[in-house]
Amino acid sequence: MYTATVLFSALGIGLMLPFLAAEVEGKNSYCQYEQSCWPNDAELKAFSDSLDGFMITPNSFLYPSFYPINNRRIIQYPGIIVEVASEKDVVLSLQLARSHNIRVSVISTGHEYDGRNSGNSTLQLSFRVMKRKSLVDLGGGESAIRVETGNTWGDVHEFLFVNKRDKIAIGGADRTVGVAGWVLGGGHSPFSSLGGLGVDSALEFDMVLANGTTITANKDENTEIFWALRGGGGGTFGVVLNITFKLHDNPGLIQFVEQGFPLDESGYHALMVFSQWLSNASDKVSGYLLMGTSPTGTKGFLWLLLYRGSYEDFVKEGYVIGELGNVLAVSNFSDPYEFFAIAAADVGGTSTYIFNSLIGKEGLQSNKSLTEAFNYVNGDAVGSASRTCTGTILGGAVATAGKISGATAIAPGFRNGLMSMTCGSSWAAPGDNSAAEKLADEAAASLDKYGNGQYYNEPQSNLPDWQTEFWGSDETYDRLLNVKKAVDPDYLFNCFHCVGYSD
Repeated sequence: MYTATVLFSALGIGLMLPFLAAEVEGKNSYCQYEQSCWPNDAELKAFSDSLDGFMITPNSFLYPSFYPINNRRIIQYPGIIVEVASEKDVVLSLQLARSHNIRVSVISTGHEYDGRNSGNSTLQLSFRVMKRKSLVDLGGGESAIRVETGNTWGDVHEFLFVNKRDKIAIGGADRTVGVAGWVLGGGHSPFSSLGGLGVDSALEFDMVLANGTTITANKDENTEIFWALRGGGGGTFGVVLNITFKLHDNPGLIQFVEQGFPLDESGYHALMVFSQWLSNASDKVSGYLLMGTSPTGTKGFLWLLLYRGSYEDFVKEGYVIGELGNVLAVSNFSDPYEFFAIAAADVGGTSTYIFNSLIGKEGLQSNKSLTEAFNYVNGDAVGSASRTCTGTILGGAVATAGKISGATAIAPGFRNGLMSMTCGSSWAAPGDNSAAEKLADEAAASLDKYGNGQYYNEPQSNLPDWQTEFWGSDETYDRLLNVKKAVDPDYLFNCFHCVGYSD
């Protein structure tokens, strides 16, 4: 392993950063920062001068603000960061990377739990400023939105609220989550039961391949790449510049119901009633189950339910869990935009280790899946690490949208799943948290017995059979790998547990 030390000055204060070799397996032995193969100062200056955006290197005072990702458990140091402002910047960057055998990473907002969007000694393409958006008329009253990779879902929802409020995008609730990584990994939404997963609304991708060629992938052009991009994960096939999403009719009135319970015997009983209820709930229901510790130190859980219709209709369709009491809030939203405006945001900055399970009807009806989540969150504290679980309700159109949108690469556990359950530990201070990770891995193994795969975007790091957990079968993974080898034969893109990793 090559190591080096980089000294840079920020406001006159020297800060030492260790550089480690990229911990990625693949066909190439990539060039590492400060090795003789690395671009020299003259080459870097010429490259920087040619960009529409700008370049950041480890000796820049800007570097400390740009290299971290949201999950501080993973610290990686790119050798070059390019703040992309145009397609030309991407093409030039890939040309530099190819000529020096530098691995390429791609980042938009930094929401990534396994560090796939960064890497030691990588040339990192950052899309934080690429935020253009435009409406597309599909005819027949149908419309779409074309967005650049740097957009967050907050950017998109706000744009549509102002310019096209009669439609909504089936996008993330967290306004800070980027559109690109979200949809490439599948993309679930608080309104997935209305319109399916993000991949089901993705109509087209504009992408730069490793060889510098720009292509369009949709149902008619580059169809195999289009299939792979819809669920095959980001960071490995190429650099996505634009995505076109189909828009859906604004459903109007949304009923919001919040109920909360302690993590005790009475709460466990309520959770089991909820588990049975959700296994047969109306397709108009969506929302979240949140389990964890409150700011006052109280352990508990609550569900936030969204019903597309009135409270009276919700009761008629079987809102029997209201009889459990502990109702914290009942509100009417005129449409989904009022919910998006109050949805919580994950700003990152802590160390996090997570795991996920796609839970179907059987897992809910047996009560075993939510029992495992309850027991994990209710366990004894390990150091400063907190434990939480967040269940995103699926169902409805998630099961059927693929028949309309065409084949995608996502795991079958999504299609027959009723909840995507993500649990994990977080801690603020750095240090040895191997005990917390070990407990999480043990809980993941227990929860996995009652689920069907894991969500690529919310992954468990210590996952030996990650190919089948993310994509369901060897056949699907092999098909994805064939696409990878066709579009990036030299593995310019290579990231942890991405298609092609360890190949």
